[in-house]
Amino acid sequence: MRKRAIANIWIDRFHRGFVWTCLTVTVCGTILYGTRFVHYFTVIKPEQDKRKLLEQRELLSEGAYDKIMEDPYAKSAD
Repeated sequence: MRKRAIANIWIDRFHRGFVWTCLTVTVCGTILYGTRFVHYFTVIKPEQDKRKLLEQRELLSEGAYDKIMEDPYAKSAD
């Protein structure tokens, strides 16, 4: 009976350690993913939008309006 109790103690300790490891990985992963999510919407996306707007203004200044706004009802030459 004593050996079984010692085995259960070791299994319980291993299980507790495994659970804490899983919780730690989950919390750290969520934090890292959240920071990347915030970084995308606060830094990367505004830069992409600004770059797209500058490209559109450049095309408008060149007189290439048809490259910015494609006519969805235009017949294709295919």
